[in-house]
Amino acid sequence: MKQSMIVKFASTVLAIAGTMSFVTTAAHAQKGSDSFQPYEGAVTFTYDYTTKAPGSPTSSVNLIGGSGSVAYYGSPRLAAVADYSQTYKNNLPGPSFQGGGPVSLRESTYLFGPRVSFPKAGSKLTPYAQALLGLTHDTGSAAQTSLFSGYGGTQDYTHSTISFGVGGGLDYKVKKHITFRVVQLEYVLNTLPTTAGNTKENNIRVDTGLVVRF
Repeated sequence: MKQSMIVKFASTVLAIAGTMSFVTTAAHAQKGSDSFQPYEGAVTFTYDYTTKAPGSPTSSVNLIGGSGSVAYYGSPRLAAVADYSQTYKNNLPGPSFQGGGPVSLRESTYLFGPRVSFPKAGSKLTPYAQALLGLTHDTGSAAQTSLFSGYGGTQDYTHSTISFGVGGGLDYKVKKHITFRVVQLEYVLNTLPTTAGNTKENNIRVDTGLVVRF
């Protein structure tokens, strides 16, 4: 299973490398423009609504955290993006066979892929769309309870799986090098397992924050 996942991820990385190579080649056509800024770095606040909690004693859970991303624009419209996010939630209700003890969850997601922007001359607003592939790494701990002594320690767990994200956003240019990311909305799918046997996790991720272009 792990070998199959590694092979799939390696194929994904190769496909992304091909995309980035194309974007880099396209960048040469933009060198003569002083206003073109090919590099981007972003730091955002992240809200993640997922339809599956660990062990699934609840049908959904809200996660909060942060994201960081870098992008290289080969043209004003086409970019290669690398995105990292980490979200967390404490004191989730645990599985009934563990006595319902609290669960702490932390998810780290690494996504890579192309972005297409739609700039308009004279407008400070730039909408964009992107489709990203990568990995989600899930770590956490579940408090176990005992019928006799109450608290019975904790059980740690960790899982990794391939993830796919698709969505878009809207940027507002504040100054030459500073942009405000009004919103980025994405659907992220992964197959993280739970003690209830679920293997599919649907996430709606919302980001907002600051972007630096240079």
